[in-house]
Amino acid sequence: MILRALALASACLLAGISPTRARSYIVDGGSPLARDANPGTAARPFKTIQRAADVAMAGDVVLIRPGTYAESVTVKNAGSLTRPIVFQATAWHGVTLVSPDDHTYSLCRSAQDSAGHVSAFFVTVRGLVFGHTPFRGWSGNNDFPMSVSCAHGWRFEDCVVQDNMGMGFGNGGGNDCDDVTLLRTIFQGCYTGGAGASGDGDAHPPRRLQNLRILDCLFRRNNPKNLDPGGYNGANKFLWHNNLLMDGVISYDNNGSGSWFDYGSTNFTVRNCTFFGNHAGYALDLSGHPLSTEETWAGGGFWSEANPGPALIENNVCYSNLGCGIGDLDSGSQGAFVIRNNWLVASGSNGLEFRGMDDGHARRLGPAQVTHNVFKADGTAWATSVEQNIPTQTPAGMGIVIDGNTYDPAPGVTGTWAVWKPSQAPQPISATGLSQIRSRLGAEAHGRVKATPFRGPLIHVFAYPTPQDAVNPDPAKLHQVPSAQAERLTIDRALGPARTGQVVTIPVFGHTPIVGVGRDAACQVYDLQARYVRLTLPNGEARKRLEAAVTPYAIIAPTSLHVRLTHREPYRIEAILLSP
Repeated sequence: MILRALALASACLLAGISPTRARSYIVDGGSPLARDANPGTAARPFKTIQRAADVAMAGDVVLIRPGTYAESVTVKNAGSLTRPIVFQATAWHGVTLVSPDDHTYSLCRSAQDSAGHVSAFFVTVRGLVFGHTPFRGWSGNNDFPMSVSCAHGWRFEDCVVQDNMGMGFGNGGGNDCDDVTLLRTIFQGCYTGGAGASGDGDAHPPRRLQNLRILDCLFRRNNPKNLDPGGYNGANKFLWHNNLLMDGVISYDNNGSGSWFDYGSTNFTVRNCTFFGNHAGYALDLSGHPLSTEETWAGGGFWSEANPGPALIENNVCYSNLGCGIGDLDSGSQGAFVIRNNWLVASGSNGLEFRGMDDGHARRLGPAQVTHNVFKADGTAWATSVEQNIPTQTPAGMGIVIDGNTYDPAPGVTGTWAVWKPSQAPQPISATGLSQIRSRLGAEAHGRVKATPFRGPLIHVFAYPTPQDAVNPDPAKLHQVPSAQAERLTIDRALGPARTGQVVTIPVFGHTPIVGVGRDAACQVYDLQARYVRLTLPNGEARKRLEAAVTPYAIIAPTSLHVRLTHREPYRIEAILLSP
């Protein structure tokens, strides 16, 4: 009982709930009893998560013991901003939900009110794995229903969504799915895409999805069913949103783009993310029929398509993608796109793509500020595409300022560095070298050429499937990033039974931005299972050692760090850096 009380207190504190006011429920799938936190109440045995979800009210905490639960869970009641309903696995990633049969697609969702709108607001789900659900087959509608959905104020923390139809939610049909947070959640092997969310673009005026937060999440190997990555999905797809923040996301080896912000979105920020090893080839339409054209271009890093803006895209690293690193596609018509301090390395088509498609809805390529980026490539650094609506002879004529960037072409490369094609021009204007970028394209008054070593292995990705095997692609070729061994080297495995105060060696694959100075300097280091450790850097020398040893972006080559544990709980690990 003491251990149970401590677990409840910890869960309540994590959720911002006063333990004295919360009720707890234990779910084990078997015999253990669940008791209210308040003394004198009756014992309640729960064998299913659904039973707890039927009765949990605002402020309650449902603690779920490890195991596999064949359930489709509907949360019946609503929490509040200060007193959410919490569903927490007692062990990190220790609880798995799977479909109870061959025709149930949903694993987790909100109840609906009498008008058919989602109504279970403010729910936190922590540490659960959402596993297998059946694939519907090529029904012509392969984006609904999703395996995991939610409502206003939901949070998914330290969860996994895998081998199912992924996560989806939105404000269409009068629903309210604003203020959702995805934190340290893994989306992997989801049939046609890891996650998707949208506002209501058909409303007048559009009802945009507000305040979505996607923080330190991981997307990999999504879209193995090979649904058209140029039209529907890849790692994820978000539409008609306002004030979306994507920070610290790692996205690799997806069949399609690493992330896709598509249509009608405003005031968003994408920062500190790593997009690498994403790829595409021939694919299938919604009915499962092969497309007639190859879509290599769809295997990019990050896309913004037909978004009016404004937007901030900064401090991201895009490398080894089959398509472009960053795509500014018909975006910025209502507010400038700021694209700064990004690394665009070894991109298949070009580092940065400006697309000038005219979609007939006043969404077009608009002003942008492209500054202090690094273009490290064996091909074109930046270029235009689909030049239907590019009326000027230079980028500056459209309010696109390209200046202060660094160019590091591969040794011996003498090809085109930049391309700009006005809509009415018979031929593009090409520039080879920085001087031609200045003289022909009116850009880079303060640009420079400088060797900038890239730390971490590059990935060979290629166009696949081919037309012959688009219907039944070989998973061994669809999965092109050799990350299996790296994914097995986990922080949890390295920690073993270690306790607070012990010195341990952990494998890390990158670090987040360092905050604070002197003795207050700290960051997070992580593995490729979205396990994060808050790391204190006790002095300036420790900071230098960390920066020299560990990349500030994700790679598949680990670095071993010697640290002293200062705190260890299932959902919180802290340590002090001793030495790499």
